[in-house]
Amino acid sequence: MNNGLQTDSTEQARRPGGCFLWVHSSGNIVGDRELRHDLVNCETWFSKYWGQHLSVQRLYPSGGPLEELKVSPKLRQHIERKRNLYFSEIVHYARHEAGHATTCHTLRLDLVNYIHLNLKVIPDGNLFDQIAARELIAFKLVKAVTSVGDPNNTSLEHLKALAWACYSLGGIAGCGNDIGAGGDLEMFHYFVTRVLELDRAAVGRLQTELQSLANEIIRDPIVSPRHSELARCLSESKYLDRDAVEKILLPASLPDYSPRLAEIAKKFNVGGAAGKRRSFPLSEFPL
Repeated sequence: MNNGLQTDSTEQARRPGGCFLWVHSSGNIVGDRELRHDLVNCETWFSKYWGQHLSVQRLYPSGGPLEELKVSPKLRQHIERKRNLYFSEIVHYARHEAGHATTCHTLRLDLVNYIHLNLKVIPDGNLFDQIAARELIAFKLVKAVTSVGDPNNTSLEHLKALAWACYSLGGIAGCGNDIGAGGDLEMFHYFVTRVLELDRAAVGRLQTELQSLANEIIRDPIVSPRHSELARCLSESKYLDRDAVEKILLPASLPDYSPRLAEIAKKFNVGGAAGKRRSFPLSEFPL
């Protein structure tokens, strides 16, 4: 156990077609991951969609029985429409996730563990209520995942939080628009309002600055062709591990945009002159 996080090594492999959920004691689902990470203050569940039902099973802190939630015909039709649309827009999502990965490396953030294009149906809202009703009531679709960094890190410097905010906008820069980027914008607002504690007026100005920086990164003459190649390979294979990502991006020879980020931090007085640190639970917004 480290910083409130415990990992079961037997569950490190990705389970095809499903994902691991972090569930609060209230039943509210607070996060999802393709790799299992057990948080001592949350239950870990595994969820998988089958079409006519969605199965969930508690894994931590103690195992539980397999539960099946019925999926109504109306919901199944809706999911199938979304699935068809997803496959027609796979290039869009590939460029989006490649934008995250590329921005991450140019900002010298943590390593990209993998990128995965995979439409997943997972429960949303309160899991316990849905188990009691034996029916899937609230759900969300996860279209793609860029796994970055070490979840053991539960405190970040102010400048690193600013980098995460910029990273969250990298996907928008990568595909040229914010279609399907609601979660990324939510991540941005989390870091600038919860971690950096900026007021409402500053948030809009900072988003403009960081979006401009993310756009500049993607258009950089060295970065741009590597981003495009990463997106192409991802759209074809649907999954790239760390070695594959780094073989394409060649991180050591990418331009370093972290000094530009420091300039923005100084402009907005992020962290103050002393560069103070503020701890926050990264698990509240899993990356």
